[in-house]
Amino acid sequence: MEALTYDAVVLTGGAARRLGGASKPDVEVRGEPLIASALRAARDARVTVVVGPPTAHHPASLTTREEPPGGGPVAAIAAGLQLLPEGAEWVLCLACDTPRAADAVPELVCVAGEAAATVTAVVGVDDEGIRQPLLALYRRRALDAGLGAIDVESASMKALLAPLDVAEVSLPAGSARDLDTWEDVERARRELT
Repeated sequence: MEALTYDAVVLTGGAARRLGGASKPDVEVRGEPLIASALRAARDARVTVVVGPPTAHHPASLTTREEPPGGGPVAAIAAGLQLLPEGAEWVLCLACDTPRAADAVPELVCVAGEAAATVTAVVGVDDEGIRQPLLALYRRRALDAGLGAIDVESASMKALLAPLDVAEVSLPAGSARDLDTWEDVERARRELT
């Protein structure tokens, strides 16, 4: 089977209110900033765009900011897509605060590679059965069409997902756990050392 070709959009924005406004991409787990974990998860992407504040430290060559700044994940995905070249059928969308995303991405890629032509999104499902739309692969054409049909400045991920034909993937235990609080960060630091 031919290897799946995909691009990636890594989201680093968000107010991080429950982290006291700390820069999530710069929070360290396993001795590295979360942005490094996210970029490792996207390492097989043809092109990766990082979307977030200009203060985020990362080595990605393509960076942008959503409009309006802090406008949420749909606006961030829209901004990231604008920098991606044409050519890849799929786009991996990742939030930077999921330090074990690299454990989940191969599962998503495997399912996307075998998906029927009608499937327009492959979305990870966490340990509690909840969809994780920022740990997912989307067909580029479906993302473009979906974003064109909604107000990206105010839409939710649920609205973006609504018209898509979604294949759900049960992810490896703990791989979808995101870090929203300092308690989450400390637990991850203990578990992932």
